[in-house]
Amino acid sequence: MSCPALPNKSRDWERTIQEQKQSGLSVCRWCQQNQISYNTFLYWKRRCVRISSLKQQSFIELSDRPLKSGIELECNSVRVHLDKDFDALTLKKCVQALKELRC
Repeated sequence: MSCPALPNKSRDWERTIQEQKQSGLSVCRWCQQNQISYNTFLYWKRRCVRISSLKQQSFIELSDRPLKSGIELECNSVRVHLDKDFDALTLKKCVQALKELRC
């Protein structure tokens, strides 16, 4: 079961992390001044960075160079060229393997 409040909490922590960055203070000192647990702050900072990097992952269209035939996909510097008569099952397995990578 998912927690509906989590996206709001994540956004709140993104703002809090931004406030700390803009303060110019060290994380430890900022947390002391704002009565926030240092470990909680670090937990949310790591979590928000991970969420942010996941949001940035997406496929893009490569239109700047012509292809001889088929299509070419690129995601996070991984490029896959598919011939016109590619095997859909192979593509499905390839995409699944790429999803499982945590680089």
